[in-house]
Amino acid sequence: MNANSFDDEPFDDYEGVDWDGDEPTVWDDPDAPETIARIQADIDKGSSKKPSQSSMLVDIALERYELFSKEDGEPIAIAKDRRNIAMSLRGGKKGLRSSLASVFYERHKPRVASASALTDALAVLEGKAIDARRVTTSLRVARVGEGSVLVDLGRVDGRCVEITAGRGWQTVDHEGLWERTALTGELPMPIQGGSLDQLRGLLNVSDSSWPLLVGWLVAAMLPGHPQPILALFGEQGTAKSSATRMLVELIDPSPAPLRTAPRDTDSWLVAAKGSRVVALDNISGIAGWFSDALCRAVTGDALVKRTLYTDSDQHVISIQRCVILNGIDAGALRGDLVDRLVKVELLRIPRNERRTDNEIRTQFTDIAPSVLGALFDLVAQVLAVLPSVSLNEMPRMADFARILAAVDEIRGTDALAVYRGLEHELADDVIASSPLAVAVVRLAGRGVWHGTATELLTELTPERAPRGWPTNAGTLASALKRLLPALRAAGVEVVYERDNKQRTIHVTQTEVARIGASPPSLSSLSAPTAGIGDDTGDDEREIGDAQNRWYDRSDDGDDEIRA
Repeated sequence: MNANSFDDEPFDDYEGVDWDGDEPTVWDDPDAPETIARIQADIDKGSSKKPSQSSMLVDIALERYELFSKEDGEPIAIAKDRRNIAMSLRGGKKGLRSSLASVFYERHKPRVASASALTDALAVLEGKAIDARRVTTSLRVARVGEGSVLVDLGRVDGRCVEITAGRGWQTVDHEGLWERTALTGELPMPIQGGSLDQLRGLLNVSDSSWPLLVGWLVAAMLPGHPQPILALFGEQGTAKSSATRMLVELIDPSPAPLRTAPRDTDSWLVAAKGSRVVALDNISGIAGWFSDALCRAVTGDALVKRTLYTDSDQHVISIQRCVILNGIDAGALRGDLVDRLVKVELLRIPRNERRTDNEIRTQFTDIAPSVLGALFDLVAQVLAVLPSVSLNEMPRMADFARILAAVDEIRGTDALAVYRGLEHELADDVIASSPLAVAVVRLAGRGVWHGTATELLTELTPERAPRGWPTNAGTLASALKRLLPALRAAGVEVVYERDNKQRTIHVTQTEVARIGASPPSLSSLSAPTAGIGDDTGDDEREIGDAQNRWYDRSDDGDDEIRA
């Protein structure tokens, strides 16, 4: 033990003792040795005159908060005076740790709680929370039965908006149980009398895409169903980033409205857990693992991970988010991800109509309250109509299609028809950008083909195979699986069958295959002449060269087929 300090909590009642940092300090004075001896005796007897900082922090927490666990086991605290806001015990500046440190300082100025005391206190509180009742929290939106939705405004006072089927919306106090993170921003206070057309004046969206965008915004307010990824497409100068930012700030504002592609699964989960809307700006390529992660974010599939600092403990992470992408061509995406997209086209802004970013932000800030109120009005109408909506044919994102049908009925638009048409358009983009898909379409155009996976690989492989081409039956099967939705939309069926001896593949063309705009040398592959395995010599070399050039332009370094 240091001669002038102790590894214990403060003893302010002792004369000549002061608090400095994490330890009590005895000032140099003639009676210092006696003071030191007296404090040490009290420590040894366990009779210190004040409880430890960690004990004081626990008492403050239990006085001001109730402890629970979320459904995934994460401990949370709920303030007794704001019963609809959940605070994470492990969170940063919006978590319980920061709140306890602030309250401790206000009560014991000028002393501050030490980092070790806060850590010890939170460990105790976490244990209590894990043993407590489990509750359901919501991030920004919550479904209340079939006919009502709550929207968290992100305000300190906990006010939110209740949207009721056929009755409109109103602001209410202390409803729901909201999860707040560092990425939770405050929504504008909505007002009546606005119109969604006010927003269109700031977004250079094509006429055919506008009803789709409106439907997507409505779906973002209705949790509990798969939400397709909103992909904003357009050439340079179409203000994709500005449009993305405005959409985020309208329905889920955040200190970081635009984000870059994550490095790995863990960084993606951290980003996605913090907000309901995740907007990825200027994406040039999507790696295989990230494509799978985005598909899971749409459907809400769970991911099991090992708990940090443990060898065997596991925890389940399940997130269902609204994702916005811009800056990437649909043809550069995997087929299974494209199957979960809703494509919105942005038009180029003429030079004489361009405005400064500050002008656009100012105008958006002015109209945001009335636009948000108009969106809530439409959501209330959709909630009333939705139970009666019935579709003869369900596309892949069936829940979203029903919402589009409800919006069409209310607004007299054709969003659902446009959405159905996108299925073929996006499939064309995928096929035209995938050498393997083009080869399969070409094979189907020659008639019914069947055989083993190894035989199919031999049939499809050109004399000079491009980089990333499947090298065995297993990699071929994996690549084909991701292409199946696009191939099916293009009128090509790939069916697997198994008899007693082996597994065979049947490739057939169910209707005239549609290949959209494709790289120049690849378009010839769609012609139903000369199979890839034929001795076409220079033609095959041209095909291989063109495919290699396409792969060389790719930003994805994975050794797998880009689809």
